Amino acid sequence: MDDFKRLKTLIVEDDAKIIALYKKALHSTVFQLKILRSGTKAITELTHYHHDLVLLDIKMPSVSGISVLRHLRLDLANNYTPVIMITSSSDSTEVKSCLKYNISGYIVKPFDYKKLAFKILDYYQVTEKDHSLLLKEALIQIDNLSVDKDIVNIISKHTKLKKRDYFYFGPCPFPNCSGEIKVSEEKQIFSCEVCERKGDVFTFVMELTGLIGRELMECFKK
Repeated sequence: MDDFKRLKTLIVEDDAKIIALYKKALHSTVFQLKILRSGTKAITELTHYHHDLVLLDIKMPSVSGISVLRHLRLDLANNYTPVIMITSSSDSTEVKSCLKYNISGYIVKPFDYKKLAFKILDYYQVTEKDHSLLLKEALIQIDNLSVDKDIVNIISKHTKLKKRDYFYFGPCPFPNCSGEIKVSEEKQIFSCEVCERKGDVFTFVMELTGLIGRELMECFKK
C-alpha cells in the first residue's frame, strides 16, 4: 500500500443511526473522522480548523446544513474545501439551493453503507484526484483483507500475546501503557481498557512499527 495521509473528514449529522452507519462505512485507516451533531458547532469548527472534506446533513434543528454551507462559502470565503450534502428529501429545490455554493455532490439517505466510502471518494476525486486514487486503493486492499492465522501469529510473536479460547491476551505494546490488550481472532478486533485503544486488527498492526508492519505487508501480498 502506498504511503498516504488519512482524509480529515468533518461529518455534521444529528441522527444517531446515520452516525453509526458512517462509523461502520468509513474505515479509520482511510478516514479521520470528526463528528458534530449540530450546525452551530459545525460553524465554530469550520471557522477555526481545516478539514479535507465535509459531509453535511441538509436538515438539522436550529442551524441547517445550508446555513453552515453558506457560512463556509460566503462568510469564511472558503470555496476550496469539498462539501458533500446529505439529504433525506427527494425535493430537488433543496439540492439546487446548495449547488450555487459549489458543492462537490450530494447523497440521499438512506444510503448503502457498503458503497458509501467509494461514493464519497468519487466526489472527492473531482478536486483531489491523486489523493483520492490512493485512498481508493487502500480501501480495496482493506475490503480484500482476510485476517488469517499467519497474521495472528505475527501479532502474537511480536507483542507477547498468549491465546486463551478465541482471544489473545498480553501486555499492551503501545508506549507508556501498562494495561492488557485483548485481540479477538473471531471478530478481528482489539482493545485495551487502560490506554483505550480499540479497533480492527488491521488498524492495530498499522499503529505498530518496525518488523511487525513489514511482515504484515507480506501477508497482504499473498
